[in-house]
Amino acid sequence: MTQHTAIHTGLDVKGRHRRARASCVLALALPLLSSLAWAQSTPLATAMQELTPLARMLVGAATGRSTAAAGVPALTGPARNADRALAQACAEINRFTPVPLDRETALAQCSLAQKKNLVFVITLTNYAAHSAASQGFRLNFVPILQKNICNNGDVRILTRLGLSLVYRYRGNDHETVGDVPINESICGAL
Repeated sequence: MTQHTAIHTGLDVKGRHRRARASCVLALALPLLSSLAWAQSTPLATAMQELTPLARMLVGAATGRSTAAAGVPALTGPARNADRALAQACAEINRFTPVPLDRETALAQCSLAQKKNLVFVITLTNYAAHSAASQGFRLNFVPILQKNICNNGDVRILTRLGLSLVYRYRGNDHETVGDVPINESICGAL
Protein backbone atom coordinates (compact mmCIF):
# COMPACT_ATOMS: atom_id res chain seq x y z
CA MET A 1 0.00 0.00 0.00
CA THR A 2 1.38 3.44 -0.88
CA GLN A 3 1.07 6.56 1.20
CA HIS A 4 -1.40 7.89 -1.36
CA THR A 5 -3.73 4.95 -0.71
CA ALA A 6 -3.20 5.12 3.02
CA ILE A 7 -4.75 8.55 3.30
CA HIS A 8 -8.25 7.26 2.82
CA THR A 9 -8.31 3.59 3.74
CA GLY A 10 -10.30 3.99 6.91
CA LEU A 11 -11.56 7.51 7.00
CA ASP A 12 -15.02 6.80 5.61
CA VAL A 13 -16.16 4.00 7.94
CA LYS A 14 -16.36 5.05 11.60
CA GLY A 15 -16.47 1.53 13.01
CA ARG A 16 -13.12 0.62 11.47
CA HIS A 17 -11.49 4.04 11.85
CA ARG A 18 -9.12 3.21 14.71
CA ARG A 19 -7.81 -0.07 13.21
CA ALA A 20 -7.57 1.42 9.73
CA ARG A 21 -5.81 4.52 11.08
CA ALA A 22 -3.11 2.34 12.64
CA SER A 23 -2.57 0.49 9.36
CA CYS A 24 -2.62 3.80 7.47
CA VAL A 25 0.10 5.24 9.67
CA LEU A 26 2.20 2.12 9.12
CA ALA A 27 1.68 2.30 5.36
CA LEU A 28 2.43 6.03 5.31
CA ALA A 29 5.68 5.44 7.11
CA LEU A 30 6.93 3.23 4.26
CA PRO A 31 9.06 4.88 1.59
CA LEU A 32 7.20 6.83 -1.06
CA LEU A 33 5.95 4.37 -3.68
CA SER A 34 8.43 1.62 -2.89
CA SER A 35 7.13 -0.34 -5.86
CA LEU A 36 7.70 0.83 -9.41
CA ALA A 37 4.77 -1.26 -10.62
CA TRP A 38 2.84 1.91 -11.43
CA ALA A 39 5.32 2.67 -14.20
CA GLN A 40 4.47 -0.48 -16.09
CA SER A 41 0.73 0.09 -16.19
CA THR A 42 0.29 3.78 -16.98
CA PRO A 43 -0.02 5.73 -20.20
CA LEU A 44 2.85 7.86 -18.95
CA ALA A 45 5.18 4.85 -18.86
CA THR A 46 5.06 4.54 -22.62
CA ALA A 47 5.65 8.25 -23.04
CA MET A 48 8.47 8.57 -20.49
CA GLN A 49 11.01 8.20 -23.30
CA GLU A 50 9.44 11.20 -25.06
CA LEU A 51 9.33 13.49 -22.02
CA THR A 52 12.06 16.03 -21.43
CA PRO A 53 14.39 15.32 -18.51
CA LEU A 54 12.69 18.03 -16.43
CA ALA A 55 9.23 16.53 -17.05
CA ARG A 56 10.57 13.09 -16.05
CA MET A 57 12.04 14.64 -12.89
CA LEU A 58 8.69 16.24 -12.00
CA VAL A 59 6.92 12.91 -12.56
CA GLY A 60 9.48 11.40 -10.19
CA ALA A 61 8.79 14.10 -7.62
CA ALA A 62 5.03 13.52 -7.94
CA THR A 63 5.21 9.75 -7.72
CA GLY A 64 8.22 9.07 -5.52
CA ARG A 65 10.42 7.70 -8.27
CA SER A 66 13.81 9.43 -8.30
CA THR A 67 15.42 10.27 -11.64
CA ALA A 68 18.85 11.22 -10.28
CA ALA A 69 18.18 14.92 -10.92
CA ALA A 70 17.61 14.48 -14.65
CA GLY A 71 16.00 17.90 -15.06
CA VAL A 72 18.40 20.12 -13.14
CA PRO A 73 20.13 21.56 -16.24
CA ALA A 74 16.78 22.96 -17.43
CA LEU A 75 16.46 24.92 -14.17
CA THR A 76 20.01 26.20 -13.72
CA GLY A 77 22.38 28.40 -15.65
CA PRO A 78 22.42 32.09 -16.52
CA ALA A 79 20.21 31.87 -19.64
CA ARG A 80 17.53 29.62 -18.08
CA ASN A 81 13.96 30.66 -17.39
CA ALA A 82 12.95 28.23 -14.66
CA ASP A 83 9.27 29.17 -14.61
CA ARG A 84 8.89 28.75 -18.36
CA ALA A 85 10.71 25.39 -18.19
CA LEU A 86 8.46 24.24 -15.31
CA ALA A 87 5.28 25.31 -17.10
CA GLN A 88 6.37 23.46 -20.24
CA ALA A 89 7.25 20.33 -18.26
CA CYS A 90 3.83 20.37 -16.55
CA ALA A 91 2.14 20.78 -19.94
CA GLU A 92 4.02 17.70 -21.17
CA ILE A 93 2.92 15.68 -18.14
CA ASN A 94 -0.69 16.85 -18.40
CA ARG A 95 -0.99 15.39 -21.88
CA PHE A 96 -0.91 11.96 -20.20
CA THR A 97 -2.95 12.55 -17.05
CA PRO A 98 -4.64 11.06 -15.17
CA VAL A 99 -1.75 8.75 -14.38
CA PRO A 100 -2.69 5.89 -12.01
CA LEU A 101 -0.33 5.70 -9.05
CA ASP A 102 -2.00 2.65 -7.53
CA ARG A 103 -5.51 1.17 -7.31
CA GLU A 104 -6.75 4.10 -5.24
CA THR A 105 -4.96 7.22 -6.51
CA ALA A 106 -3.99 9.00 -9.70
CA LEU A 107 -1.85 11.99 -10.60
CA ALA A 108 -4.51 14.27 -12.10
CA GLN A 109 -2.57 17.43 -12.87
CA CYS A 110 0.72 19.27 -12.65
CA SER A 111 0.64 23.07 -12.69
CA LEU A 112 2.78 26.08 -11.94
CA ALA A 113 0.66 28.01 -9.44
CA GLN A 114 3.01 30.99 -9.24
CA LYS A 115 6.72 31.61 -9.56
CA LYS A 116 8.56 28.39 -8.65
CA ASN A 117 5.45 26.94 -6.97
CA LEU A 118 4.32 23.60 -8.39
CA VAL A 119 1.04 21.89 -7.58
CA PHE A 120 0.51 18.16 -8.08
CA VAL A 121 -3.16 17.20 -7.85
CA ILE A 122 -3.62 13.62 -6.60
CA THR A 123 -7.12 12.16 -6.94
CA LEU A 124 -8.48 9.51 -4.59
CA THR A 125 -10.14 7.60 -7.40
CA ASN A 126 -12.60 5.56 -5.31
CA TYR A 127 -13.60 8.13 -2.68
CA ALA A 128 -15.43 11.43 -2.56
CA ALA A 129 -13.78 14.18 -0.55
CA HIS A 130 -16.45 14.13 2.17
CA SER A 131 -15.85 10.42 2.79
CA ALA A 132 -12.07 10.75 2.73
CA ALA A 133 -11.75 14.07 4.52
CA SER A 134 -10.99 14.10 8.18
CA GLN A 135 -10.27 16.79 10.73
CA GLY A 136 -7.18 14.76 11.46
CA PHE A 137 -5.77 14.95 7.91
CA ARG A 138 -3.40 17.82 8.74
CA LEU A 139 -2.34 16.35 12.08
CA ASN A 140 -2.21 12.66 11.21
CA PHE A 141 -1.15 12.42 7.59
CA VAL A 142 0.58 15.60 6.46
CA PRO A 143 3.71 15.15 8.62
CA ILE A 144 4.15 11.53 7.53
CA LEU A 145 3.59 12.36 3.87
CA GLN A 146 6.05 15.26 4.12
CA LYS A 147 8.71 12.96 5.51
CA ASN A 148 8.14 10.35 2.79
CA ILE A 149 8.07 12.93 -0.01
CA CYS A 150 11.21 14.67 1.26
CA ASN A 151 13.05 11.33 1.23
CA ASN A 152 13.01 11.51 -2.60
CA GLY A 153 16.38 12.89 -3.75
CA ASP A 154 14.78 14.76 -6.65
CA VAL A 155 12.39 16.55 -4.29
CA ARG A 156 15.28 17.65 -2.07
CA ILE A 157 17.14 18.99 -5.11
CA LEU A 158 14.06 20.83 -6.40
CA THR A 159 13.51 22.47 -3.01
CA ARG A 160 17.19 23.47 -2.79
CA LEU A 161 16.73 25.18 -6.14
CA GLY A 162 14.00 27.30 -4.54
CA LEU A 163 10.91 25.41 -5.65
CA SER A 164 7.92 24.87 -3.41
CA LEU A 165 5.65 21.90 -4.07
CA VAL A 166 2.08 21.26 -3.02
CA TYR A 167 0.59 17.78 -3.20
CA ARG A 168 -3.14 18.51 -3.31
CA TYR A 169 -5.28 15.48 -2.49
CA ARG A 170 -8.86 15.53 -3.75
CA GLY A 171 -11.75 13.13 -3.88
CA ASN A 172 -13.22 11.68 -7.05
CA ASP A 173 -15.81 14.47 -6.79
CA HIS A 174 -12.97 16.98 -7.40
CA GLU A 175 -13.36 18.47 -3.92
CA THR A 176 -10.15 19.02 -1.96
CA VAL A 177 -9.30 16.68 0.92
CA GLY A 178 -6.12 18.49 1.94
CA ASP A 179 -2.74 19.86 0.88
CA VAL A 180 0.74 18.62 1.69
CA PRO A 181 3.19 21.53 1.32
CA ILE A 182 6.85 20.81 0.61
CA ASN A 183 9.71 23.30 0.56
CA GLU A 184 13.34 23.51 1.61
CA SER A 185 12.63 24.46 5.21
CA ILE A 186 10.12 21.61 5.63
CA CYS A 187 12.50 19.02 4.14
CA GLY A 188 15.44 20.49 6.07
CA ALA A 189 13.56 20.08 9.36
CA LEU A 190 12.87 16.38 8.75
